[in-house]
Amino acid sequence: HKKLIYKSQIETNLTSADAMIEDIAEECRKIIKKYPIKTLGVGTPGRVIDGIVNAGNLPLKDFDLGKALKKHINLPITVDNDANCAALGEAKMGAGKLYENIVLITLGTGIGGGIIINRHVYGGNYGTGEIGHMIIDPKGIPCQCGLSGCWEQYASVTALIRHGTIAAISNPDSILYSV
Repeated sequence: HKKLIYKSQIETNLTSADAMIEDIAEECRKIIKKYPIKTLGVGTPGRVIDGIVNAGNLPLKDFDLGKALKKHINLPITVDNDANCAALGEAKMGAGKLYENIVLITLGTGIGGGIIINRHVYGGNYGTGEIGHMIIDPKGIPCQCGLSGCWEQYASVTALIRHGTIAAISNPDSILYSV
């Protein structure tokens, strides 16, 4: 029976990819000392294709995260999108474990999605699960991914804060402005 045996959360230095990798590697080394870890799975925001990460909100552009971590940790390493990892976790051990197929949506700094079909992550072609980058307005707000009108630009926490701030400033007599 599978169960969670350890959970940790750390803040990482985002000034550079190397600084971020060092923080992650240090935490991994601590865990490896405590538990008989045989392989490492890494979930990261952004688009992950063949292990190469492009994450607009991290210092990772065309970055081979697994290869960089391998310099610090001598274990097999698999890297995937964080929403895919979350969906797989739900499918294996969480709310989705009773189902063959699920879709998980993550909402935070951005919007992501993980798709499970027949109990396996569906990667599709070049980031199919990146639902935050579905175009909802072709002439809309430019996105850091290079497209315009992505759902993420309208409904992520970052977007909601931005839109709320603009609305408050535009309406100084509103309750929103007084908050």
